[in-house]
Amino acid sequence: MQKKMIAHFVADSHEEFRKVCEELRGTGFTHVVVSDVPRSLWMWEMDRKNPYVNWSMGQCQIFKLVCPPELEAYLPQDHIRMCMDFVKTRCTIAAENGLKPALISNEPFWLPEQVFRDHPSWRGARCDHPRRSRHPFFSPSLDNPEVLSMYRAATRRLVEETGIDFLHFRTNDCGGGVDWSTGLYTGPNGQAAGEGRNMADRVIGFLDAVQGGNADVTVSLETDIALKEPEWLIGAAWPGLHENQILNKKDREGHVVLRNTFNLAFGRQPVRKLPAPMTLLENLMNMPAAMPVQIIEIPRSDLEEGIDLWRMAEGKTIRSEADCYALLAKEAEQLAGDQAPDLVQAWHLLHESSKHLAHTGVNLVIQGVLHQRWINRPFVLRPEELTDDEKAWWRPFQFQAQTEREADDLMNLQGIEVIRGFTASFLAVQSLQMGRNALRGAIARFRKLKPSEAVSSTIRRLEVQDALLTCAQNAIRFQELRDRTDTSCETEPVRALRWPTKNDPRAAEFQQITRAEIDNSYRLAELLDGHMEEIMLCTLPENEDIFVLSTDLPSQLRHKAEIMLDHFNDSARFYETNNV
Repeated sequence: MQKKMIAHFVADSHEEFRKVCEELRGTGFTHVVVSDVPRSLWMWEMDRKNPYVNWSMGQCQIFKLVCPPELEAYLPQDHIRMCMDFVKTRCTIAAENGLKPALISNEPFWLPEQVFRDHPSWRGARCDHPRRSRHPFFSPSLDNPEVLSMYRAATRRLVEETGIDFLHFRTNDCGGGVDWSTGLYTGPNGQAAGEGRNMADRVIGFLDAVQGGNADVTVSLETDIALKEPEWLIGAAWPGLHENQILNKKDREGHVVLRNTFNLAFGRQPVRKLPAPMTLLENLMNMPAAMPVQIIEIPRSDLEEGIDLWRMAEGKTIRSEADCYALLAKEAEQLAGDQAPDLVQAWHLLHESSKHLAHTGVNLVIQGVLHQRWINRPFVLRPEELTDDEKAWWRPFQFQAQTEREADDLMNLQGIEVIRGFTASFLAVQSLQMGRNALRGAIARFRKLKPSEAVSSTIRRLEVQDALLTCAQNAIRFQELRDRTDTSCETEPVRALRWPTKNDPRAAEFQQITRAEIDNSYRLAELLDGHMEEIMLCTLPENEDIFVLSTDLPSQLRHKAEIMLDHFNDSARFYETNNV
């Protein structure tokens, strides 16, 4: 298998993409990922009450680029043409810089329900998550010859028109799913006739279809994702692979030939361009140099140290963290001169912060800032009393919430309870605090550097990230307090005549948490004023979705604080107040 070094990075425009591709010249990279297409808001417009499709709106499905004639009546042709033009433009930019284009997606991907009502034999596996979707979604069946024919024709045209020669598909997640796979969220399912079919025939038949008889095109399918149980049946199918086919990182000889550090979170994190140079170097340290196919995530930042570090590391053996820090020191000398030790320490502290935030799944909890809209929803003891106007800018953008009761629970994350009770809340808040301490230490080190636009912008990004972590802490503490407060009725709290009295500490807790989040909201609004598009993953209000915030966020934050101030005395309805 021919060696492929594939770079992925986040670029907000073709001009920015071109700039990074120019920087990648002569660095050893052979390919660049071109498939970060515009989000497909039409998927959500089909049913705004079902937020599940937000996971898949940013994916680059084959049929989002090339629509088979059989599907033209079901898929938006204007959007498909826009996405294809987008990819073609990036392919041209890549070629101008001596790079080949690569595509990352998830297949087989769900199709609108009407497709399967009109063509029942095409309906494959149910591929949605049952706790996060209001109705089922189905992927096309890989057992159906007509489905495979559509994939074959579409991919052949894609390859011919773009020059893409590497396609990597994740599946059984984000709206994709393979018939009768154990990795499906609803369990193995599909058409009854295909239940006993050999899984190797199914998945290799799909790889053959997308490869289209062109052995120069490399196709890769990956089913093992994060915390999910490995898909053993698919993983065991490697002996039947053909040339330039990869299955769960293995080739037809059973050798592991793919190393992938692609990180979907880099494109989804609300704060853009957070520096992560040590993450890049650790990934390289753990990557065998002889690995034939490598997909490398290049983190972006205002200092743009990632590509320089890759250039320094290329061809070197990185055996330990000592080697990593030697490279960081060399890069810091170029960027900060005599203040290089402060920059290295700042990078180290940012890496330490990320490690703390990964403790016990806290990184999953942090997502609640965005897709549960902790960031701009008011924390009140009786959220059911908020008016429609007071919910209008955040309630439609909560990810799960099958019911309003679930929506009111700050700790109902993606249909699961990640944190519940004092002990869990205490541990999560402490992990977040350790992450914040390291982050604040990094900010202090950046403040020691020679002032520049890049340094100032980095500091602002980190301050915003600190405000988001503060919001997560406050959300966890507030819901834990609410869980031990009976808000179902309003029996008047005791008004003891004894003086002094402090009989119910919950009153003070409510005031402290609420005031902290009010102040944090105003602080975050001030940080973002005039810098929203520079700092945050955001869009115009009409294009806002669950993973992309509105450019109106600063005003929403102030509105959140005002509503919380209006409810600042709600504690007196449920707790005995102090009399001291």
